[in-house]
Amino acid sequence: MPESNLDIAEIVAMKRQELGGEENDVLERLDLSTQSIHHRAQFCEYHYSVLEEIVSEGSLILDRLGAYRRSGDTVAVRFVYEANIFAFIQNLHALLDSFPYALNLFFPVTDPESSDVAWNKKFMAKYRGFSFSGELTSFCVNEEFQLLRGYTNAMKHRTLLRVKNNWRHLEFEEMTYESVSLDSQGGFCRTQKTAPKVNVMDYLVRCHDSLIPAYFRLWEEVKNEKINVLSSAT
Repeated sequence: MPESNLDIAEIVAMKRQELGGEENDVLERLDLSTQSIHHRAQFCEYHYSVLEEIVSEGSLILDRLGAYRRSGDTVAVRFVYEANIFAFIQNLHALLDSFPYALNLFFPVTDPESSDVAWNKKFMAKYRGFSFSGELTSFCVNEEFQLLRGYTNAMKHRTLLRVKNNWRHLEFEEMTYESVSLDSQGGFCRTQKTAPKVNVMDYLVRCHDSLIPAYFRLWEEVKNEKINVLSSAT
């Protein structure tokens, strides 16, 4: 995984400076939320590295021929790759979905316990005057992020995704999901989309190499805004 540029100590130190060195509940929450972000990112990297190792053409062929179990494993290889695929997707979704909570602690705009603290129009509108507002909106409507949410919601509320072994690659079945995009006036709109059959590893590579770095670039924009705020206050 591209290295996370999220310096937890730096973020907490910025907030402490803003609060005049005062220790309070916000600092503790911010520390816990950023620690969770770091852990989730590492979990994703672990599951991705396992998949890189086991989703080989040889393993897929053996899996198709029978209940192939690798030496040392307690279950067939199909359950090993499915477990790591689903764990990667669910951890990545949790990582990205936790951003509004951490952002609201860093730049508070509402009660941290409010149900409005989420990737939604009402919450994001509160950051319109911030320098990172455009990046925030762009990330929210990112197509890979929206598809990720679709996959996760399907697994959470309906059934596990079906993973087909096509001998040479793994494939997600076609799926209909709700997607958020921008309308012609720049507002949010919800539409039903149908994701075609997707090569699983190709999709996970896009998440790993593009979506996760985009997430941490958004954090950099947020940190730059805080630096400017602190500089103007001195």
